[in-house]
Amino acid sequence: MQQKIVAIVDDDAAVLSALSSLVRSIGFDALTFSSAEAFLAHPDLSSVTVLISDIQMPGGISGFELQEGLRLRHLSIPTVLMTGLSDEAIRERALESGAWKFMQKPVDSDALIECLETA
Repeated sequence: MQQKIVAIVDDDAAVLSALSSLVRSIGFDALTFSSAEAFLAHPDLSSVTVLISDIQMPGGISGFELQEGLRLRHLSIPTVLMTGLSDEAIRERALESGAWKFMQKPVDSDALIECLETA
């Protein structure tokens, strides 16, 4: 059985640390990236089982643009987009962009675990 790999993209080091610890606690491998650009430069994107990404990251590619980059590469990775903004329009845009799930920050650990186990 192939190991499940969860990639986490967020510009906040504390979020990366917390989410990678959570992911590892349920037996998945975690790869962390501080930007969407760094994630897209990863040499083996096809090995990623699930992607968790912040929507808003300063000075670079947003979570929405990351979704488009995956689509252009013909990669279908179940993606959880998350944000600290409480806005129905952002949630709708996230789901319309191809996100598998949308979550509000701070992320509910139990809900995220359920998403990962479903994926």
